[in-house]
Amino acid sequence: MPVEILLYIWIAGFGYDEFGELRDAGTMFYATDFWSLWDVGIVIVGAAFFISRELRTIGMIGLAQHNDHIIDTSFDILALEALFLIPRLCSLLSLIPYFGTLIPCLKEMTKDFIKFLSLVVILYL
Repeated sequence: MPVEILLYIWIAGFGYDEFGELRDAGTMFYATDFWSLWDVGIVIVGAAFFISRELRTIGMIGLAQHNDHIIDTSFDILALEALFLIPRLCSLLSLIPYFGTLIPCLKEMTKDFIKFLSLVVILYL
């Protein structure tokens, strides 16, 4: 699909950019930034999706075997990619003054939700 090809190109470009940042900054400085490590997670999950979905040259994964279970799992991996991309998008939106107040509110709401979730787990058990 053309959209998947664009996704693969984007992931490859994003990974190349992260590799360039790692090479320029050095591993010690690169590892101190939280978002740099987060970006590495985005690249790893994107590569896992590519491997499970499209890697026909190996001849044992995804579309090459016509295995629906592996293809469904690859889309679950792609959904995991969204979990990495949404906080990254929010971090970029926090630079815009309009969204600058929204991000701390979402952060506090998440903390309250985690507290409430722990109470639900205790009551459930």
